[in-house]
Amino acid sequence: MSQYPVASATLYDGATSGAWPVTLQRNGDTLWLSGLAEPRSYALSEVCLEARLGSQPRRLTLPDGSVCESLDHAGIAAVFGQDDGVLHHLESRWRWVSYALLLLAGFAVAFYLWGLPLLSRGATLMTPPVVERVIGDKAFEHLTTLELDLKPTKLAAKRQAALRQRFAKLVPANSRYQYRLHFHAAPTIGANAFALPGGVVVLTDELAAIATDDEVIAVLAHEIGHVELRHGLRMIYQSAGMGVAVSAVLGDAPSAAAQVASFGALVLQLGYSRDLEREADRYAQDRLTALGLDRRKLGSALAKLMAQHKGEEHIRLPALLSSHPDTEERIKSLSR
Repeated sequence: MSQYPVASATLYDGATSGAWPVTLQRNGDTLWLSGLAEPRSYALSEVCLEARLGSQPRRLTLPDGSVCESLDHAGIAAVFGQDDGVLHHLESRWRWVSYALLLLAGFAVAFYLWGLPLLSRGATLMTPPVVERVIGDKAFEHLTTLELDLKPTKLAAKRQAALRQRFAKLVPANSRYQYRLHFHAAPTIGANAFALPGGVVVLTDELAAIATDDEVIAVLAHEIGHVELRHGLRMIYQSAGMGVAVSAVLGDAPSAAAQVASFGALVLQLGYSRDLEREADRYAQDRLTALGLDRRKLGSALAKLMAQHKGEEHIRLPALLSSHPDTEERIKSLSR
């Protein structure tokens, strides 16, 4: 029996496709390789031994470029005087693996809940207005290709002009955006209004049919709030990923717009979070008050929207209401 530690392995010389069973033996600072026509020896310091990973073969790279692989883990550990390493120690113990997976899952959840919104908010603040405009216009073009079925408006030209005039007064004088108010008939989504990044605001004929002009103006003030507070852009960044945000922040508007066009529909399909809607509510009420208008009209408009869409909660609830299990409470608050 050899007095020196040995390990069995397979040699691949790198010059041919052959594989040769060999024996590795350590003698002092020298690694001997036997089993070939002529034994070979290498300085142990020049042999590169990769760390053990599970039950995978240990891999040794020799100074002449040849490689040995060995499943004799105990023998390799004895030859090299090494244990299996921290990685293998952790990997071979399911309890530690479970802890690691739980930690990873917790990190992923925390990043989704807090990290991603924080990054999105930061990227939103750094996005140039001109890039927001391109993104909003592209998203609006994409909306017209979806099953939203936006049709030319049938709203009387006189009323359109009156609403446009009042809408222009709602826009703050120091706004960074150039607003575009679009009127559309939308039998698929019904009474609705929504805003996209960069100043695109859409009002449906169906909403105009059930609301007074004062109520329509209150709703439009709410939508302007979403634009001024950049809610749509934050949602798109959170949904499309930070790669899009980086393109937009760097001013690559065409690239960013092309990537997020389809995400514009999320503003309608998912609605805003409860916090974002409340921010837009407060913005609208402050704006209406500043202009000497009745701030309670937003509450009455939402009440009409809710009545109009009663029974459709799981079908086509408008973005104004879609994220609000407490809509009645919200209406009550806005009507004061």
